[in-house]
Amino acid sequence: KTSSHNISYMVTYTWSKTEDVLDSLIAGINYPFIQPTRFNIKDFKGPASYDVTQRLTASFTWDIPGKTGNKLANAVVANWSVSNIATFDTGSPYYVVLCSDNANIGGVGGRCTSLPNLVSNPVLSSPTPQLWFNTNSYVIPPFGTQGNAGKHGLYSDGIANFDFSFYKRFPFKESRDFEFRAEFINGFNNHSFADPDFTIDRKSVV
Repeated sequence: KTSSHNISYMVTYTWSKTEDVLDSLIAGINYPFIQPTRFNIKDFKGPASYDVTQRLTASFTWDIPGKTGNKLANAVVANWSVSNIATFDTGSPYYVVLCSDNANIGGVGGRCTSLPNLVSNPVLSSPTPQLWFNTNSYVIPPFGTQGNAGKHGLYSDGIANFDFSFYKRFPFKESRDFEFRAEFINGFNNHSFADPDFTIDRKSVV
C-alpha cells in the first residue's frame, strides 16, 4: 500500500501447518525419521522440520517531508527517509528421541533409531532455558519395543526481529543523487534460544 503521506507499507501474515513423513532438512540430522516403510509410516507422520505455524512480516518506508526553499537548508533537512522490516514467527519443531538401540532393531550409521513413550503433554506454559519442556512427559519404553511418541513436534524459540535504516539523498544534476545510509540489523538486539538437547537416554549426538 502506498499512501498519500509519502508512506509505503506492506504486511504479510501466514498461518499454516505442514506435515510430512520425510524431508531433506530432517534427513541431515540423527533423527530416526529417515527411512519410512509401510510397517512404520504412522511413526513418521508429523510436523515437517520446516513447519512454522505463524509468521508475520511488516515493513514500511517513509519519505520524511522537509523540503525548504533554501538549497543550503535542504542539504541538511530535505530528502530524508526511514524504513523498517519487522519479522515474527513461532519457531520450528524438534523431536524427542532415544539414541540407544532400545527398540533392538540395530544401529543404522550412528543414527538415533528408537522413540520414547509419550505419557502426558510436554508443553510448558512458562518454559525456561533450564526446562524448555516437561521432560517427565517422555519415558523409555520396555526394551525391544518402539515408543509411541512418533514424530511429535516440540517448537523452538520464535523470532522477533527488527531491522531499521535511515538514509538521505543528495540530488545533483537532474537525474542523479548521492545517498548516505545507516542500517541497523536486529536493531533491538533480540535473541532466540537454540533447540534443547533432544534425547532422554543419553547426551545428544548432534
